[in-house]
Amino acid sequence: MALRLNAEQKFIRDIFSGKLEYIIPPYQRAYSWGEEQCEVLFEDLKHAFLENNEQGYFLGNIVLAKSTEKRDILEVIDGQQRLITLTLLIQVLSSLLPKNIDLKNILWINDSEGNPVEIRLKTRVFEDKDSKYLKEVITSPIKDLTVAKKDNNFKINIKYFYEELKKFKEINNINQFSDFLLNYVSLLPIESEDSQYKEARKKALKIFETINNRGLELSNADIFKAELYSMALNDLNDEKFIIRWKNLDKKCDDIKYSIDRIFKIYSYKIRGKNGIKSSEIGLRDFFDTKNKISPFNTKSYNEIMDDLDDIVSAIEFFDDTKKISHYNELPKWFQLIDIYTNNYPKDLLIVYLSLFNNNIDFPENEVIKFSKSLVKYCYFKGATTTIKYYIYDLTINIMDNTWKEFYPEYKRDYTYFGRLYQGFALLLAYLHPEQKSVSQYTIKKIKDILKYQTHEYSHFDLIGNNIPIDITKNELYDSNIKSNFLDVNYLKENIDNWNDDLHKKRQIELKIRLEDFFRNPNENQ
Repeated sequence: MALRLNAEQKFIRDIFSGKLEYIIPPYQRAYSWGEEQCEVLFEDLKHAFLENNEQGYFLGNIVLAKSTEKRDILEVIDGQQRLITLTLLIQVLSSLLPKNIDLKNILWINDSEGNPVEIRLKTRVFEDKDSKYLKEVITSPIKDLTVAKKDNNFKINIKYFYEELKKFKEINNINQFSDFLLNYVSLLPIESEDSQYKEARKKALKIFETINNRGLELSNADIFKAELYSMALNDLNDEKFIIRWKNLDKKCDDIKYSIDRIFKIYSYKIRGKNGIKSSEIGLRDFFDTKNKISPFNTKSYNEIMDDLDDIVSAIEFFDDTKKISHYNELPKWFQLIDIYTNNYPKDLLIVYLSLFNNNIDFPENEVIKFSKSLVKYCYFKGATTTIKYYIYDLTINIMDNTWKEFYPEYKRDYTYFGRLYQGFALLLAYLHPEQKSVSQYTIKKIKDILKYQTHEYSHFDLIGNNIPIDITKNELYDSNIKSNFLDVNYLKENIDNWNDDLHKKRQIELKIRLEDFFRNPNENQ
């Protein structure tokens, strides 16, 4: 993709001139500058005006995308915070200088007779009602605006500029300040142009990512949101989409997952369905319409939203289930997958669970079997990212329902667990044949909870040297208090006479549990 761009430093008067219209696209984040940022900008402008107004003041870059068919309509890729804040400042100046035509021409696009007909800067960001708030402050008399502490940033900021400029006007020539702002304050618009906005936007985003040294880079989800919004507009369902997206965004906040992470899991589901086991590519490239398996090519926006909702529902089910206490099986395996050292097995399980969200007859026994098998593989292999290749294969198998239960083909040493020592501590406790799930626990080192000390406990990742516990250290020595972990109760019963022999006996028993867990029942005994 050749990056052809135009860049020419321009003064504010030239940037907001003629029929030029600036659109903040829907994938941008909501306007976020507050009074603090406005104060910094205003103080800088005042200092430049009062100290060296002939040298002017440079406000930095803005990155824009435009179509060759509509050169007057510019999509703002980077710079919305500054452009909106400048617009608020100019609106205040216009209200204080009502006869100044130049200021009105900055804010409005005029018809052939010079009458204002359209606001020059528009936002299509649908979060936080940005479009409504911007229009309100541009069309309403500022003196009539009342601002509460929890009001939107548009009202808060324009009121700030109004109060500050009134004070500034008392001792300075506000007409000269207005002239300085329009004719001596500049920006560097960097414009990407293509026959279609989509391609121009991609180029502009690449430019932005290359030169950006401030603010937050647009997330993948911001781009995907714009694509979905565009699809909804084509279906005349933009209002319904906005509601659905906001609901999705709220659910993601509730489960503490980013929307990018949801799309990541979605990509695994698509890869599995299409039989892809090769290395992953970037999310933005995966969902690009140039990728033939991208859902933006193969599905409607409603179908994509349904898929995302299924994934979120699967995460909610996973999170709720792992918190269940005194339940025999499912929460145990979910907890063990959750505590593993990377997200590959958990993401796969979410893909698997998302296949059943609309199934009234939820196959609990099958889910237990799958989760247990996944735990076997991941814990047998240890803490490693190489499991992702197995995960890629297994994703394909679950999508066509051909997966098989895992059993190791060789034996391994069950003495040291390395970085996975916490997961193995929980697994060993749950392999007690009568142990039920426990939702609240911490993994403790044996040497930190016993009065008796020995060098045997010095290796924290050695088998038996860690234990999940749901009671305090003091409660451990209180015979009237029972733990929900059977191994902890055994420890309590022997706590006053715990010694190396008991500890070695515990290690042998735990090794037997692991060997039985990983043993293939079809093997010749």
